[in-house]
Amino acid sequence: MLSFLADQMRESDLSPRALFPEPEQHPTSRKRRVKLSPEDVLAVVDTREQLPLELPLRTITDTLPTGDYSVRGFEDLICVERKSLPDLIGCMTSGRKRFERELQRMKAYDARCVVVESSWKHLRDGEYRSRITTEAATHSVVSWISSYAVPFLFVGDRTAAADAVAYFLFTSTKKIHERYGNIS
Repeated sequence: MLSFLADQMRESDLSPRALFPEPEQHPTSRKRRVKLSPEDVLAVVDTREQLPLELPLRTITDTLPTGDYSVRGFEDLICVERKSLPDLIGCMTSGRKRFERELQRMKAYDARCVVVESSWKHLRDGEYRSRITTEAATHSVVSWISSYAVPFLFVGDRTAAADAVAYFLFTSTKKIHERYGNIS
C-alpha cells in the first residue's frame, strides 16, 4: 500500500519544503528582525545646519523639509532637530513661534525627537544667559512634549548628542524597515 502511495507522488513532492512548508505568519505575531548594520544607514544632514555633529555614520548634506538630521530614503518618516542650550532658550523667547511651527511639522513623522546638547539640570538650574526664568524654561519644554508629542532628549554635550542622533537614526530605520519592509 505504501509503495503505491510513493509511486503516486512525484519526487519533488518529497522535498523538505513540500513536506514541511513554512507556516504563514500569524497577523499578530512579531515580524522578523531586520538585519541592518550602521553601515547600511546614510544619514542626511540639513544644509542649513550651522555646526553639524560628527556622526559615527556615513553622511551626506542635503536640504531637509524639517529638522537637522534624517536618513536617506526616509526623509519623510524620520526627523531629528538638534539644539544647543542657547538655541533652545532662543526658541523659548524670540524664536518661539517659528520653533512651534517646526514642532507641529514634526508631528507628521513616524520617528521624531529634539536632541539637546545639555542636561536637564543645566536648564533647571538656569545655566544660560537669558532673562527667562527656570520655571518658564522647564515648563516650556514639558508643554511642548505634551502638546506636540515630540520627545526632548537632554544628552549632556555635543559628543553625547552625536551618539544619540546616530543611535536614534539607526534604531528608527530598523523599526521602519520592520514595520513597512524595505521601502527605500
